[in-house]
Amino acid sequence: MADDTPFASVEIEGINMQIVESIDVEDHDRAIDRARVVFDSADDISKIVREHGKVKISLGWTKENAFIFEGIVMGVKSEALGTGQQRVTVTAYDLSYLMRLNKNTERLFASGKLSDALKKIVSDYEKDKISLGQIAPDPDPTFTTIKVMGQSDWDFIQEQAIKWKARAFVEVNNNESQFFFVSEKSLLKGDPMGLLHYCPGGVGPLIKFEYHRVASGASPVSTITVVDPQTGDPVTKQVTPPPSEPPLEVDPNADAQLAQAADKMAKASGKPEEARPKTSVPGMPSDPVRAEQDIQQDPTRILGFYGNGVARGTIMLRAKGKVTIQGIAPWAEGDWYVHKVNHVYTRIAVTDKKMREQDRSTYLTKFSATR
Repeated sequence: MADDTPFASVEIEGINMQIVESIDVEDHDRAIDRARVVFDSADDISKIVREHGKVKISLGWTKENAFIFEGIVMGVKSEALGTGQQRVTVTAYDLSYLMRLNKNTERLFASGKLSDALKKIVSDYEKDKISLGQIAPDPDPTFTTIKVMGQSDWDFIQEQAIKWKARAFVEVNNNESQFFFVSEKSLLKGDPMGLLHYCPGGVGPLIKFEYHRVASGASPVSTITVVDPQTGDPVTKQVTPPPSEPPLEVDPNADAQLAQAADKMAKASGKPEEARPKTSVPGMPSDPVRAEQDIQQDPTRILGFYGNGVARGTIMLRAKGKVTIQGIAPWAEGDWYVHKVNHVYTRIAVTDKKMREQDRSTYLTKFSATR
């Protein structure tokens, strides 16, 4: 029998907060992760919670739950309601927020690889309980001198992530906050986090999924022309475009009319891949490694597919990974890249006829995904 009782735990500075009305933990593949916790009947909480306090959140079900968020209180909003109660909303950002606060530190990296510079930055935050997860840029460029002034560590890191087509983030892994810097192309190499199957009637793990195909929204297929530093000749490079979509297939025995329509569509002159954008990258240096990097497609959106879904609460679904979705249109079934996830807990207490309080709380996972 499925476990139908949601589990939610919020600690602020090690104190277990009991009166939680709702929790929304947003896990993003680029932005700093955010948690918003609402406390009701919270006159005591409004007196003690302050900015910069440490927050830990665990979510899931009574038989399967996990520590999924660790962060710093960024803001506290108190409301005196007309009912005589108070409500407190606490907003927290994950520990990468600490890397964004200080813009006064001047850094000079005299030589080495990008990974060396990143490791040096992260080591300065070990005192804040940010440990080293994985730093694996691909490529890992060697530089002569990088001087960082008037820029926070986090802004510098994100600048390098965009430049070298990577994702940089801090998230809870193995019950501690860890820093990661990984290439975009490596994000899709691992196994999917799990399977979400849609069943009509909402009886499966996937409750709702709205998905769109807009080929013009795909990552562009780029070309670039550089000068060969040894021969002086111009060299044009082009990224290998994704494969064409497979032909439409419909069982003629099941629906002859639909099969006939699919056959006509397959023979149409226009193809989805022809609508995907193409671009030329101008004015780049002769560095072949940099040129090769600048024309790479974002592998998380090469087809221009975008979807928003709601699933039964699952702690396994996180941003920056793949999930397999089935039970939808054949062209959309398969692995999707998870761009954003919101783990949403809502406390609902119902009093029955015998004045007994019953827990009808809900835990849902909302997500955005691309292909």
